[in-house]
Amino acid sequence: MLSSESAGGPEPGVLGNRPCLVAKRLGASPARVTGLMLRYGLIPAICGIAAGWSGAFAISRFFAAMLFGVGPLDLPTWLVVSGCMLAVACIASYLPARRACRVDPVAALQAE
Repeated sequence: MLSSESAGGPEPGVLGNRPCLVAKRLGASPARVTGLMLRYGLIPAICGIAAGWSGAFAISRFFAAMLFGVGPLDLPTWLVVSGCMLAVACIASYLPARRACRVDPVAALQAE
């Protein structure tokens, strides 16, 4: 929850299915709904990774003495960690999107 507040917007699970249900009711295909949910999750994740890279680059020289076996600007390590974070954000966005595609939009919107 803290990450959604610091990113400036809610995560897909916090946002709920309303935008997807409305899009689906207006005739959007399941692929379009999934793309919408992935955008809601991946844009804040990419911005967070970019901010993390900037912050890590700025303070890496201060923590160079504490690193063992890697340099302060070890690009493969940064890429692997960023890739893992992006993969987690992708999975966390895709699973609710897949669930939202299976729900009947009329029944779900009436229930709200």
